Amino acid sequence: MKKEFYILICVFLITACSGNDDEGTSQPTVPTVAKLVFPENNQECTEGTQMTATESTVIFKWNESEHTEEYTVVIKNLLTQTTSRVTAKETNTPIRLQRGTPYEWYVISVSASGNTVESNPWKFYNAAEGSTSYAPFPATIVSPKVGEEVDITETSANVSLQWKGEDIEDDILSYVVYVGTDNNSLSKVGEVASNLTDIDMYVIEGNIYYWKVVSIDAKGNKSDSSLGRFIVK
Repeated sequence: MKKEFYILICVFLITACSGNDDEGTSQPTVPTVAKLVFPENNQECTEGTQMTATESTVIFKWNESEHTEEYTVVIKNLLTQTTSRVTAKETNTPIRLQRGTPYEWYVISVSASGNTVESNPWKFYNAAEGSTSYAPFPATIVSPKVGEEVDITETSANVSLQWKGEDIEDDILSYVVYVGTDNNSLSKVGEVASNLTDIDMYVIEGNIYYWKVVSIDAKGNKSDSSLGRFIVK
């Protein structure tokens, strides 16, 4: 009887200790979102250090995020659609950029356990040499998303093309929409005023469509969006 009593006590202690270990196990922590500071959103960046006639170095800045081991700054050249990444331990880092060029950037906060969270993206123009009138930012394709399959019905064979346009001078006059089933041969399907950011178009089931938006400002400056693509089912 005494031996059985000791065995029961040991089993209880082992179970209790195991339970405490489970309760004390901490879950991986997710970082909070970093808040971007500079370059400012939808603005011209004029504070870069000139490196050459075509390049300058800009100090990117953001607010500290909690539970973060390091940051990754993601920068996209909106003219070439090329993306680069820079890793930083602090909340600022110098990055060399092309002058007179529109960019989009955001910050990924990375925890010690590898969890990540992205900030909202900002756009800016890196200043060119001398006085310059900038073209609008290339419009952002919103819907259909690139590669999306779109269903049509017998009563409706139209698809709504939607985008977002922005400009640091706030003088966009119109958007011209081009569509085609060959990505090397797009045709103009419509032009809308700057207060509109969508257009309906007739589509045929089974086709793959490519499309883009050209933003035009009051000075005649133009910019092309990236190429959209969707499949009609």
